[in-house]
Amino acid sequence: NQLMEAGQIDEAQAAADRLMALSDNANDDIGRVIAHTANAHRLGVQGQHSESLRLLERIEPVALRTNDAEALWMFHLVRGHLQNTTGQFEPALGNMLKSLDFARQRPRQTEASRLPSLVNLGLIYMSMKNGDMSLKTIEDAQVIARQLGATQVLGTLHLNRGNVEAGRGSAAAAR
Repeated sequence: NQLMEAGQIDEAQAAADRLMALSDNANDDIGRVIAHTANAHRLGVQGQHSESLRLLERIEPVALRTNDAEALWMFHLVRGHLQNTTGQFEPALGNMLKSLDFARQRPRQTEASRLPSLVNLGLIYMSMKNGDMSLKTIEDAQVIARQLGATQVLGTLHLNRGNVEAGRGSAAAAR
């Protein structure tokens, strides 16, 4: 995901392909889920939302079978994001809330995992026109972003807050 965020889509694909080959050789379902989810995320970034969601649908039974917090966090995070992008707000909300639950089960990475889940959850609430929940979620994410020193995420959250406030007709608060 970091490679894709840096615009290195080919490198991200190659990394996912390597993980898939290693997972297949080791019969490792967790690795398969992470690799397929990374591919689904890549497809979504490239605008291939339907194909991305179909890929996640195919890997879902394997993801659930793993019962692995990291794999399930990533699966639900990507699925919820894609569902929000395609206007499937209720399923998106359910998947993002699940991603938060699994983020909490990652003791050494809880806050780093919660942050993208909260950012996306705020966007889902924004899409659902639930300004109060969006603002509360943005505030929660800002606390974590400050703790982690995630300045780029803080900028995104500030923009998201402004969009929510502007949508509510509060121009002064949007600044």
